[in-house]
Amino acid sequence: MILRPTEWHWRNLALAILVIGLAGCATTDGQGPGSDQNTASAMKKSAAAEDEARLARDLGQALEHGELSKAQFLIGRLRTLRPDQPEASLGEGEIELSQGHYAAAIKVFEKLVTAEPVSARAHQGLGLAFLMTGRSDAAKKHFDIALERDANLWRSWNGLGYYHDVYKQWVESQKSYSEALKLKPDSAAIINNRGFSRLLQSQYEQAAEDFITALRLNPKLAIARTNLQIALAWLGRYEQALAGVNPDTLPRALNNVGYVAMLRGDYSVAETYFTRAMEASPSYDEQAAANLRRLDALKSNKNISKK
Repeated sequence: MILRPTEWHWRNLALAILVIGLAGCATTDGQGPGSDQNTASAMKKSAAAEDEARLARDLGQALEHGELSKAQFLIGRLRTLRPDQPEASLGEGEIELSQGHYAAAIKVFEKLVTAEPVSARAHQGLGLAFLMTGRSDAAKKHFDIALERDANLWRSWNGLGYYHDVYKQWVESQKSYSEALKLKPDSAAIINNRGFSRLLQSQYEQAAEDFITALRLNPKLAIARTNLQIALAWLGRYEQALAGVNPDTLPRALNNVGYVAMLRGDYSVAETYFTRAMEASPSYDEQAAANLRRLDALKSNKNISKK
């Protein structure tokens, strides 16, 4: 069966969960080496600060690319420099978030909201965790705080876009996605989410364009491919929606396209796709069978209303 809109969108914000923005590394003041002990001590502290900043930057990049093992290693390195290193703690929260351990992520982020170097990002992490657990109003509160402290947090803008979509505040959601894209113009996740918003508004052509763009930026973004299938199906371009579908996902794709066809009133087309889904499935397809029963009921009601 086709996914409900809310289920579609939860799966789109999660693709963005792994991305984390970090502050630039610290720089030295350019002073040459001195001979006294104070100067030597200052240089040692400066070098340690540079190492810490570099590791924090590398940690951010590892999280952005989903390299969680590398991220764990870098967190350990940061801990050796400073056991209470806030970037390391933030990284741990981001890993929990990326793995769907939302309660654990919330506990980590809550401890960091007063840690000045990472406070804004900790609020952002809380917003994302609350969003993923359905607490959208609490999420908005933390997104607002995060953006008040750092307006360059694109994930907070992206999250706000979803928040406004929940309440059908379309103008506000488009503004939020636009702000996110100003900061991250090549983000397939943001473009996919904007497309999903347009899908909810029945702007199928624009939605399809967004999903195509998202896939060009990230061909592995499976949810964008599913969303594109749905947008094309709403446009009545059924065969195009199924072009190039992986055999492993064909039964689900046939179900989705058939379901949209059913909603559009194309009952004969829907029946064809549900039947094909049954045939393509390696085992009994409960969804396709349920959809066929639903379709039969709709056709019966239609025939009764004509009498």
